This record gives sequence, structure tokens and C-alpha cells, in this order.
Amino acid sequence: MFHPENMRDFAAAALGSGPADTPIVSPVYADLHDLPPVLLHVGSTELLLDDARRVHEQILRVGGECSLRVYDDVPHCWQMLFPFMPEAVASLREAANFIDASLANAASHVGVDVPVAR
Repeated sequence: MFHPENMRDFAAAALGSGPADTPIVSPVYADLHDLPPVLLHVGSTELLLDDARRVHEQILRVGGECSLRVYDDVPHCWQMLFPFMPEAVASLREAANFIDASLANAASHVGVDVPVAR
């Protein structure tokens, strides 16, 4: 789990000697123009919650489409607890529906039928 006490250790392991403020490390620093629709899921107690909000707001600011869903009191990577945790089931189901809808919307713009996976 990410905790304030171990964030520097995780960052050092991920970054090595590289800078932390680059797009390859965090989308907070990326050019977020021209993205397809984006769905962000984050926990209400997650240390990355503010970053998720910043990315969401930046995508909207540049005219993109983004949905942000904050799940109450779930651990980082809670989706890995599927099917044991109801929030994991809900998150993955919402992501699948989002992908289906996004593909159908994109296909309708080019006149192609896309089957919905269930």
C-alpha cells in the first residue's frame, strides 16, 4: 500500500535517478490533448486521489471527455480483489460498460457496428 512514509521509497524504485516531473512517470505532467474518452477510478483514501482529480480537471480543461469515480475507502489497486470485493466488481463492470459505450460511440461516427461484449 502507498503510505506517506513509504512514498519516497516507491518513487525511488520507479524513477531510479530520473526526474519525477515527467509525463512518462505521471500523467499529471503530460499533454492531455486529443485523448479518447477517459475513465478514472480512485479510492477516497488513496494518496493519488489529488493527482487523479488534477488529471481529470486537465482533460476537461483541454476539451476532452473524462469521467472520475471516487470509491469510498478502498485500497490502492482494489480491482485486483475481484470477485471478493463488491467495489472491485462494480469498478470492473463500470470500466467494461465505459469501454463498450466508447467503442460504440466511435464506431457510430464511422458507420461501423461494434458488437457489445457481455
